[in-house]
Amino acid sequence: MAGLAPVGYEVINLGSDEPIKLLDAVHQVEALTGHTATLRFEPRHKADVPATWAAIGKARRLLGWEPHTPFAAGVQALVEWHQRERAWASQLRLD
Repeated sequence: MAGLAPVGYEVINLGSDEPIKLLDAVHQVEALTGHTATLRFEPRHKADVPATWAAIGKARRLLGWEPHTPFAAGVQALVEWHQRERAWASQLRLD
């Protein structure tokens, strides 16, 4: 309901303020799906940032918002959704 607060036109970053390593996220998806990802490690591109996470200070200030879903629970919910909606999701065009 915080997203319904009358704050005018603002861009507000919602997410976790705790960084997650990409490889940890991949391993979590592997564990939840029972599949092993094929990984290929490449040199870091100069445009890649070494770390990123949501800056939620504005959401706190304007909406009183705090993240409530731990990353692991969010990934689990996403995997469960995809498994339920696999037939529908397979029809999506990605181009």
